[in-house]
Amino acid sequence: MINFRSEQGHDQASYKETLLEYIDADQLPKHWGGNCVDEDGDPRCPSKISPGGDVPPSCYAQNDLNDLSGFTEVSIGRGSSHQLEIPISLPGSIITWQFKTDGFDIGFGVYKRTCDQRQKARDMEAVLELGRVNSHMVPEDGSVQCLHTGTCELF
Repeated sequence: MINFRSEQGHDQASYKETLLEYIDADQLPKHWGGNCVDEDGDPRCPSKISPGGDVPPSCYAQNDLNDLSGFTEVSIGRGSSHQLEIPISLPGSIITWQFKTDGFDIGFGVYKRTCDQRQKARDMEAVLELGRVNSHMVPEDGSVQCLHTGTCELF
């Protein structure tokens, strides 16, 4: 998968060169900067590249937003915080999270301690900066890779 936003920003003029770095010109449709055309001369090659279609229901996500088994419920008052300590014993470990809130947004961030004792977020290394999350509208989920061992805290 080629991510053009990270590779080329929004430069529409240079995407063809980027594609040709990854795909041989004889395999890339002429419409996208290559040399390939369909048997009838169509530069988009619709016989080889499908334009897509409907996603079958069997591929839909099966998440039941009301099934909270395996979750811990925490009440956090306005202006308060809750810190969840995550020990990282292997470099490259991945922290994942899923949460929703009732009625209001919430601040959320991931920080790595810079010493062995409890710290405030401002004294820690930001892994994911604290930001407002509208988890009262849409459940929040995500992940972050921790490159070093130590202790991370979710706020």
